This record gives sequence, structure tokens and C-alpha cells, in this order.
Amino acid sequence: MDQIQCNFKSFPKRKRAEAIRFIAGGSSSDTLAVMRADMLAQSLLANDNTSLRLWWALKGRHCVGAAAVVGRPGRTGMLFHSPADSPGVDSVAMAQLIRRITSDAIRAGKLYFIQSLEDIDNPCDVEMIVQGGYEKLVELIYMERSLQDSDKDLPDVDEIEDVSWKNSGQFDDQQLGDVIAETYKGSMDCPAISGMRDPKDIIAGHKASGRFEPQGWSIAYIADEPVACILVNDFPGSGDITYMGVVSEHRGRSLSQLMLARAFKAASRRGLHSMTLAVDAANSYAINTYTERGFVEKSRRIVYFHPC
Repeated sequence: MDQIQCNFKSFPKRKRAEAIRFIAGGSSSDTLAVMRADMLAQSLLANDNTSLRLWWALKGRHCVGAAAVVGRPGRTGMLFHSPADSPGVDSVAMAQLIRRITSDAIRAGKLYFIQSLEDIDNPCDVEMIVQGGYEKLVELIYMERSLQDSDKDLPDVDEIEDVSWKNSGQFDDQQLGDVIAETYKGSMDCPAISGMRDPKDIIAGHKASGRFEPQGWSIAYIADEPVACILVNDFPGSGDITYMGVVSEHRGRSLSQLMLARAFKAASRRGLHSMTLAVDAANSYAINTYTERGFVEKSRRIVYFHPC
């Protein structure tokens, strides 16, 4: 990658709004860029996030790129960056900026890794972020289904005599972490980061996604042995399955169907109207399970990451 002469440094706090506008759409001032900037500002500046890093690339006095890294519970981070093809953006400078802000954030925050969500049909951004030191982690399929009539197309979990359940509060984080670790074995979901994080950090990350609802976090037991878990957090009007897994020895016993049935019923009782999730595009078994249970694909994105 060619090097260009730029200054890379943190935005002054008084210029945060300007930085976020540049991240959303470069120097563009069209309506769509302004809307994106407003939405991004709500996310980045929520709760006066002290882990937020906002940097820019300056060529002379002109900004030619901006990026932000936000630290998240569970010792991970999320990268946001100016689109490579936006007005006023220099993609070569942006790649250098991404590399520098990422290294600084990982070092200062003691993070496991930083992620960036990229549109599947935007090769310019993908090339830029790869030049910035990121590598492809997973292609995610985002799926959704309505919870209307959710009792009619799934088995009644109360009829399964050998399965019992506990909700969050009836087990501790250590027990949940042990179950999650067991479900990772042989899993097709994001195998590249399996074992990379401490279980307590994994749980912290899941709890911070949406609104934690204890009734949505369950462990399934057979003869007092934990065999599966499902974690559902709430968003306005919908529930999101942040994680679902089955211990390898108990796969193929329709436990996923049972967990979905129970999750649908519980979410409906909480007044939610739909259920969402994201699944690894390489996990054909999980995709088939979700499709059979009424989930439909809504969009796809590629996750790139930079490990510590």
C-alpha cells in the first residue's frame, strides 16, 4: 500500500459532530448522509461513551477520512469508518487511519479484537479495510419471523418429559459459561474466534446487546445435565436471539426446536411481535432449522475483524 503524507490524530471534542458527519458520508451534505450521521451520533455518543475514539486523517488542513472505535462490554470493539467512495475521502489515507486507530484502541482497551460490519456489495470498503489490517471473519445472514400464531407450528415443550429448564437467576454466570463453552465444540458458528475470549466476557457482551431479559436466558437440562442454552434479549417490539447452542453429544434431538418454541412463547407473553437473529452463512444446519421455523432472510453483511 502506498504511503501518503497525512496527520492522523484524535478529533477535538468540540468537533465530534463534524467527525461523525464525515464518518457517515465524507464531505457529502445530502439528506441521506445527514440521516446516517444522526443515527450514528445516537449510537456513538450514547451515555457519553468514555471508550469512544474519534480520529481523522488530515492532508494539510483538509479532512480526508474519519474513523471511530467504540469499546464494548466483553472486551471487544466496533469500528466505524468513512465510506471509501464518499466525496472527500482518500481511501489510501483511510486504510492507514484504520490501521492506526485500531492498534491504539486494542492497546489502550486491552481488547480481544475489533470488528467492522461491511456491506456485502461494497468492494471498495472491503479493499480499504483489508489494507487497514482486517481479515474476514464471517458472513452473517440476518433473519426474522413474526410471533403471530407462534404456538401453532412448534411442539409443546411441556409435552417433553425429560427436558427441564432454568432461567437466568436460577443459574450463575459460571454455569452458563460452562454450557456455552461446551456448545462451541464442533460448532459451525464463527469457529475462528472459538476459545479466544474468557466466558465471562462472552456473557458480558451478550448481555449488552439490546435489553437483558432474565426470562429470555435459559438453559435446558436432561437428567440434571445442562445440554443447551438460548439467550434472547429485547428490543422495541422484537426479541433477538443473541446466542443459541446445543452440546455436541445432544445434537440431533430437536432441542433447537424446543428452545425456539419456548423462546417464542415467552417473547409473545412479553408483548413482542417478532424474533430476529444473525447466523453464520456457512452454518447450513442452523439456517435450515431457522427456515423451517418460519425465519426469512432480510439482509447479509460481512464481519471483518482485527485480533489483538
